Amino acid sequence: MDIARDLMIVALALATSTLGAIGGLGGAIILVPLLTLGGMSISSAAPLGLVSVIAGSVAAGRRQVGDGTVNHRFAVVTELGATSGAVIGVFLSGALSERALLWCLAAFAVAAAVLGARRKGMRWQPDASLTADDVGERQGSLAGAYLLDDSVVPYVPTRMKLGIGLMTVAG
Repeated sequence: MDIARDLMIVALALATSTLGAIGGLGGAIILVPLLTLGGMSISSAAPLGLVSVIAGSVAAGRRQVGDGTVNHRFAVVTELGATSGAVIGVFLSGALSERALLWCLAAFAVAAAVLGARRKGMRWQPDASLTADDVGERQGSLAGAYLLDDSVVPYVPTRMKLGIGLMTVAG
């Protein structure tokens, strides 16, 4: 047991989870490549990335639940794809070589970086007719609204089939 190595992994997980929470990403997209570059096998690094994402989500979720900005329907729908992908990934990780897993990780990391870099500005704009009482999810749909500074921003998820498909593949 190498305590210095374990402390370094904890520090990396903390730093990448913090960066992920600030940037709206799971910290694993940063942590797992760093761990593999440091010599850890992908089959060991990926579960650590998952734990990092769960910890960051739980920490961020507490505030969002308190603010009433968690969209439970949207979360359940998207989680179906992510969970299915994780289960499929467990089986594939035993069937694929370390090199194949590393290439898959690299492809997903590059794709996420490209898609993130292409995004410009805010997709949904504040609506002056809405008030803080309008924040939260909408009954019977995946739509909702969140508070941004002193404005309320309504949103309606689009391209759900594509999103769930990508979450399944990424899982």
